Amino acid sequence: MSERALILDTHKIMLEQSINQHQNIDYIRVSEPQVYFASQEKTLAKIDNIMNQTPFHYVVASSESNMAFAGFLRSRYGLPGLNYEQALCVTNKWRMRKCLEDELPAPRCWLSGHFYNNFAQCTQGAATHFIIKPLSSSSCQNVERLTVDQLYQKLTHLDTLMLIEEEIDIEEEFHLDGIVNLSEIAVACLSCYSLPILSARGQTRASIHLPSSHPMFSIAYSMAQRAITKLALKQGVFHMEVYRRGERLIFGEIGLRPPGVGVAESLLRFTGVNLWQAFVNSQLLRPINNIPSQDYHGYSGVIGVYPERLRASDLLRLPNVVAVSELEKTRHKMTRTGAHDFRYLAFASCQSLAEFHNLINQLSDSSPSTHVKREVQ
Repeated sequence: MSERALILDTHKIMLEQSINQHQNIDYIRVSEPQVYFASQEKTLAKIDNIMNQTPFHYVVASSESNMAFAGFLRSRYGLPGLNYEQALCVTNKWRMRKCLEDELPAPRCWLSGHFYNNFAQCTQGAATHFIIKPLSSSSCQNVERLTVDQLYQKLTHLDTLMLIEEEIDIEEEFHLDGIVNLSEIAVACLSCYSLPILSARGQTRASIHLPSSHPMFSIAYSMAQRAITKLALKQGVFHMEVYRRGERLIFGEIGLRPPGVGVAESLLRFTGVNLWQAFVNSQLLRPINNIPSQDYHGYSGVIGVYPERLRASDLLRLPNVVAVSELEKTRHKMTRTGAHDFRYLAFASCQSLAEFHNLINQLSDSSPSTHVKREVQ
């Protein structure tokens, strides 16, 4: 009997390219809304039937949104890969914080019910704003920055459990993306956001890959390795967000999946790090091969372009832009608070950070901030 893998499909091109590298595996695809990626009775009955009729050996998650369900199925059927407990600690933000609280410095946080019942005590500190976010979400979808009074009103009428986080002053936002092999980081790349993600809604913004000689690289690398060890990840990928305040880095979040909004594609194009192939291989228990050198000399990255008056041909005429992708808008995406609505992704390579910011400024009415409040992605 040939090996089979159940794909929790979200129709991503880089997923398709990655699974096509394994022609000796039969793929069984399920997708929403035919099968909801949640442990509800109807869904489990359908997948139990698939396992009964065509037994599968692996479960392949394709998104942050279905990683926990993939872990649940692996635990349910005794399959290899991230189990449900591991998946919860990288998809449920409260569980993530509790898991890593002894390993990494992070802003204070509370569950919404506890915060509301102890409102005066929780708001006694210096913070004038708080971040409220779903327990499970990616990017800044349905994340809000609120004053103390606004938060009280929000919590008074809140009908679902959410995470509350104290806002802190930060100077820069970074993300570190990499591949893990044999429980150790095999390669990683540090990138910075040109604007804080939450406050950048409706604006052109970028993720800029930085040289491995950047002073924050080794600090972020060490933080990621501590998280990987605590999470007991043997093989896979990670996307970790951190925030700089002075010479310190503060932990934001970590996911064990490739980054979105063109970042994974950009890293593959400019650094040779194929996060999607490593992500798929790790779920299929295949070795991760062709890992590139750790050294990267930057500066390159991806720019999410907002103005609709621009065409792809206009972007390609700009200096340093090497490729452009047009994004499809969906009604579902645009109904979610904080979801990006970029028209294009522009991939660019520059000689310096200043040159990259000059390119961003050609595409945006606002210049990048140099000192901002920490606002969560």
